[in-house]
Amino acid sequence: MARITQHRDRGRYRKTGYAAELFSKPSKPKITGDLNVEVNRYIELTCSSQSTLAPFYYSKLFTLSYTWFVNDTKMDGETRGTLRLYVTRDLKYNRYSCTATEEDMESDRSDSIQINPLYGPDRIIITPEPGKLTVREGETIGPFVCTADCNPTCSITWRVKNFDVFSDARSEMETLLQQAVQRDLDGPLLYIIDKIKSYIELTEYAPLRISCQVDGNPAPTIRLSRGQADTELDERKGTWLNYTIDTAQCTHTDTYRCSGRSTGFNITEKVININVLCYTSFDCGGNFKSTFGSKSGIDTKVNVAVPIIANPPPRASDFKWDGPVPVSVRTTISRGDVTYKHLIRSSIPVKDRNYFGNYTLSYNGEIITKITINPEGPVGPTIKPNPLTQG
Repeated sequence: MARITQHRDRGRYRKTGYAAELFSKPSKPKITGDLNVEVNRYIELTCSSQSTLAPFYYSKLFTLSYTWFVNDTKMDGETRGTLRLYVTRDLKYNRYSCTATEEDMESDRSDSIQINPLYGPDRIIITPEPGKLTVREGETIGPFVCTADCNPTCSITWRVKNFDVFSDARSEMETLLQQAVQRDLDGPLLYIIDKIKSYIELTEYAPLRISCQVDGNPAPTIRLSRGQADTELDERKGTWLNYTIDTAQCTHTDTYRCSGRSTGFNITEKVININVLCYTSFDCGGNFKSTFGSKSGIDTKVNVAVPIIANPPPRASDFKWDGPVPVSVRTTISRGDVTYKHLIRSSIPVKDRNYFGNYTLSYNGEIITKITINPEGPVGPTIKPNPLTQG
């Protein structure tokens, strides 16, 4: 006959000879283990239960077997009290539980537990997907929403890059607010700006360098041209174009254009005026007549036109004619087709035969050219070479 003396001795009994054995299912298991684990690591869960075939102080002498469940489905091959798992992101969707078994008696199912895998973002998602934006300065972009799969939840911050320096963008949590495109935004934007001086002045024979900078995304094509004819001097793709003249001449005085173009945009250009200062000299490229035939008389005069190059323009009073006899000559200056070309017009009197001969035009003591006035006869040809080389 069996006698139950304590509550933990209660159970189902079977009679074997002269003794009665206590027969009851194991206690409800409890699962323990660190549930907060970074992904790509292992976690170990322990299912703990106690035998009830003997009083508590003898329970450790009995061996229990275990059954593990994932989402209420039995896991094959897992009969130990520990379960080792490789942690991935997807484990957060699983619920694990277990039972303990002894002498064909299975315990109640344990409470379910869930693993909390810890991980940062593998990628971010921007909605709507921007791709490569093509916008003009002053137009607006946004709003855009940035999301990412993180555990714990990611902290999202929008930043704007300006020439390799990052600063906070106008945003509210994960949302980039609508904003106007500015020139200093660096990223998938398109803009063209130019940086070039609008006026350069230098002296003759000095080196001249023209630098054009055109910033843009995508990279623009830069073109440098000259004058009303828009003669191309150089063209290249990138952000800089440098054009060098080793020795500047007065003839380099002109209007230059630095332009940038990029697909989908109007051409942006800036004009630069270059002014080369030069001394007064004879213009070998101008039309010039150096030999004249004339009669003589009190009112007889020979009209002479001398092409010169000068910047700034010279004063007419600084020109002087010297000839066989002292002469008083009226001289005027008119501008040519460009700012540095001028025409000196003089009327030389030929009162009698003493006025025939060679005449020299000088400017502030510097010889410009020479002419010859002969008694009326064959007229000398129009020539272009510098008459300084003639006798």
